[in-house]
This record gives sequence, structure tokens and C-alpha cells, in this order.
Amino acid sequence: MSLARARDQRIADQAATGDELRCMARDCPNLWSVDKGDRCCSAHAWAEPHEWPRITQEQQALSAERARAASNRVYKPPRQYTREEKRELLNRLLHAFRKVPA
Repeated sequence: MSLARARDQRIADQAATGDELRCMARDCPNLWSVDKGDRCCSAHAWAEPHEWPRITQEQQALSAERARAASNRVYKPPRQYTREEKRELLNRLLHAFRKVPA
């Protein structure tokens, strides 16, 4: 196995587990975004460690609420354009780009 392939496999294995991307606070659902020596999410990074359990509970509640809202979201299908409408839109774009100086 080549070195590049071994490196790529190692990176893929790390991405598959996802543990390296998680905030280091116990049970935090967030990915880390701040590296101050410890990789934490922004909610935990600027707080004192004794406040982390409360912050983690808040983050878990927010994550659950986002998931609940996403599951209740109604998606409508995209509008279907006729051939003539598509031509008209493309012509408008073409004329708009011709007016813009290069």
C-alpha cells in the first residue's frame, strides 16, 4: 500500500468515527469549533469547566429541538417550468450578463 493511500485510509477512518470532530465536553452533541488547547464547541470553549454539565444539557435540548423542527418541516416540490418559461429565463440571464462589463 502506498503512503498516500495509507494516509487517505487513515483520514477516512477518522472521519468515519467522528470522535475527533466532537467537542471534548462529555455527551456534548456539537462538533468542535474552537481550539484553545482543548477542542471544544463555542458554547463550552468560553465557559468554566464547572458550568459544562449545564451547558451540555442546553446544547442537547437545542439539538433535539432542531431535529424535531426538521422532521416537521414540509417540503414542497420545486416549480416545474414549461419549455417557453425556461427559454425566457435563459434569455433574461443572457441579456443581463451581456450588460455586465468583464
